[in-house]
Amino acid sequence: MKKLVLSTYLPGLLLVVILILDIFSIRHKSLTYDEPACLKYGASILRLDSTRRAAGPMPVSALNALPAWWGERLLPGESSHLLLSPLAARLPTIIFSLLLAGYVFAWTRELYGNLSASFALFLYAFSPTVLAHSRLATTDLYAAGMMTISLYYFRRFINRRSWKRGVISAGVAAISLLTKCSCLFLYPIFILIILIRYFPALPKIFKKSDLPVLKRGLLTLG
Repeated sequence: MKKLVLSTYLPGLLLVVILILDIFSIRHKSLTYDEPACLKYGASILRLDSTRRAAGPMPVSALNALPAWWGERLLPGESSHLLLSPLAARLPTIIFSLLLAGYVFAWTRELYGNLSASFALFLYAFSPTVLAHSRLATTDLYAAGMMTISLYYFRRFINRRSWKRGVISAGVAAISLLTKCSCLFLYPIFILIILIRYFPALPKIFKKSDLPVLKRGLLTLG
């Protein structure tokens, strides 16, 4: 009974805790040093101008610039004031943090069950690094999240290959490149995972004298 309560209610409670910690810790805090550059580039993306003037900002910052973009088009008032505030600019990152929390829970549950998934979500909810970046209008949490989500779907594809899973995995990996250039490391990581996964079969696969085995091996890797 206790396990059922934990697996049913604890994940939702932890998501609420993440939301409360993020919102109440930044209500009256101004933008940090690197947030204005990200928001400026995000605003230029919304104007369909992708010209980069600095190395840090990435297209994903358009999500954080979206509230201000809406606020500028509203009549002056309380609504427009809220949309132009730092809290509104950071809200998309907070929402993405909740999405990433869901993937942390789902991935852990697939591997180890509900109780372990709840514990992993607990560690995520109170991680100082996650809390620090999930409430900022920067690209760091987006990059960490998209790398995690990309690996999640790549693992699902490797475990049960299909066109649908392959397209999803490739699409998520491509989207990750909109968050940070370091996501390029995903591709050598994918290759390394494939080599480790199929290492026992590699000697047979690449024997030049055994073409049928080579053909079957390439089909397996594909």
